[in-house]
Amino acid sequence: MGCFYFTIPVVGGWYVMQWAISKSHDEIGLRGEKLQHKQLQGYGDKTVIDGRDEKVGAGGRFGGVHLAVSDSNTQQNNKMMLESMFKKERRKRNKDKQQQKNEDNEI
Repeated sequence: MGCFYFTIPVVGGWYVMQWAISKSHDEIGLRGEKLQHKQLQGYGDKTVIDGRDEKVGAGGRFGGVHLAVSDSNTQQNNKMMLESMFKKERRKRNKDKQQQKNEDNEI
């Protein structure tokens, strides 16, 4: 009976998430191609409000949250570095799998 009470919310939650994803794809497209503004309008601690750049968030002298500030070039560089890190990890993982497969074949 415990399995029943565990399974129902998990399966129900999965279906709700799939429904939400499909609605998101209907509204904004699979990769955001239906969006009006495809570029980031504000970045870091700045946003566009009524056509003006406004600073948002805390950041006073005695603490508060300091949001990361990065322009589009920095974002592009971060994206490239992250992709290269994933590529290295993928190579390492594939190499480890191949090595494990070779060890299994030797036995």
